Amino acid sequence: MGSVVFGEDEARLPLQAFRNKGAYDAIPEPLNTDIVLTSFDRLLEAIFSKQVHAKQEVQSVFTARIIDNYQDFLASCRLSYGVYDHLHYLNQHNRLRIDLDKFSPYSIPFGVFERTGSGDVLVGTTRLIFRERQEPFASYIDALLDHDNPSLEDHPGLTLADYVRQPLRAFSPMAESVDLTHLLTEWDAGGVQYAESSRNVVHPDYRGFGVSRLVMASSLTYACRSGLDLLIGQSDVNHVPMYQKYGVTPIPGMSLYMEQTVRNITAALIIDFRKPLAGPAEHMIKKVYRDKWDKDGFLCLCPNRACTAKGASYIANKTIECPMENDQLNAEGRN
Repeated sequence: MGSVVFGEDEARLPLQAFRNKGAYDAIPEPLNTDIVLTSFDRLLEAIFSKQVHAKQEVQSVFTARIIDNYQDFLASCRLSYGVYDHLHYLNQHNRLRIDLDKFSPYSIPFGVFERTGSGDVLVGTTRLIFRERQEPFASYIDALLDHDNPSLEDHPGLTLADYVRQPLRAFSPMAESVDLTHLLTEWDAGGVQYAESSRNVVHPDYRGFGVSRLVMASSLTYACRSGLDLLIGQSDVNHVPMYQKYGVTPIPGMSLYMEQTVRNITAALIIDFRKPLAGPAEHMIKKVYRDKWDKDGFLCLCPNRACTAKGASYIANKTIECPMENDQLNAEGRN
């Protein structure tokens, strides 16, 4: 099996970066459950342990799936908050330290989890945004905000509920940032099914070990198998070459200025599932059987494109430059 090696030369962010402003205190449970949100604390403990034993080889198994419960949903919001806050991308700082926006009720979230002795720990997350409200996530958000509605530190007089429940000017962040009217009109007239990929987040201490590829693969696989034709998204222009490895194409003439970000220039991207995929994207998504989508939300993401098993995972190996392209993982990447 492959393994993850944490070398002394690997950059590590201090744990305090994710403890600022009293972050990650227990989030109130409005759904009458006995769930305790400890995922992020376990993650921090696991990272600290690996920092202490940096010279030892640590094996990690990662699994990608749709986030299908309240606990993991809030954990994904907290992970996204911590990462975006550290990058100074947030403009909705709040006491609960959760990342929600007006597109959250219209989104399906995905998670990448590290399997540990104490359970699965969330280390990466992403989401797909649709035109329609998505359940049960929209209900999770309503219940949370009805139970506890913190003020926004960046916008005096406004609450998180005000921020989340504001009217949509377009169906997605990219559609609000750049004029896609001509494209959306053309797609709607042609019956094209589309969504936006957003909030692609990997914890800083888990980058470089294949987790980013699993984050991408989870939403791309779902997009294919659920019958989507197109997927759009935004990217830092410096990251475009990385996304192009996955079959994503920049939309011509659509670089735009984003006032709320540190790196002010982003590019508009698109992937068209109606066209034959070639190269790494084909390896990542594998051979698509739309009628065999696993209803329980688990995805088989091993590089074997003929595999239709459910609940499979792969072992990330830092020594392999691109795990999704390596045929050896066909045998190694299965439980």
